[in-house]
Amino acid sequence: MARMKSLPIAGLVILGLMAVSKPAFAFKPYKITLTCNAVSGDVITGSVAYLTLCDASSSSCSGSSGFACPTLPSCDSSTTISATDTCTAPFKVGGFMVQVGATDYLANGSTATGGFGGGGSIYPLPGKGYSVSINTASDGGNSNDTVQFEIK
Repeated sequence: MARMKSLPIAGLVILGLMAVSKPAFAFKPYKITLTCNAVSGDVITGSVAYLTLCDASSSSCSGSSGFACPTLPSCDSSTTISATDTCTAPFKVGGFMVQVGATDYLANGSTATGGFGGGGSIYPLPGKGYSVSINTASDGGNSNDTVQFEIK
């Protein structure tokens, strides 16, 4: 009879140990994609200068409240049209800081540049992710040549 009582207790102890050893929160890996598209004759390149994931429990994105992604994608409409890297922060992410640059090499021989981010702005990172498309039209580039940045 004593053995019968010890089996349920042993089972509860094992379940308790399993619950304690399992992490309460699995950190989400974020997929960062950069895609370059240019009209015939033009070439556009894009790169992510930096990407910092921000801790959801902080209004700051510096020090221990920020995680700098170690590998970042770049693209080139003539070779690597789309590139993807992943980044996983050691905390729950609520936003990000980024700087994306684009250089447009036009068929007429001129070059134009453009970008997104920088300046310390923190962008929210909702459940569906964040996407932005940039071009170099304000610097004389073709508005149809684009670099798309996406994080999800």
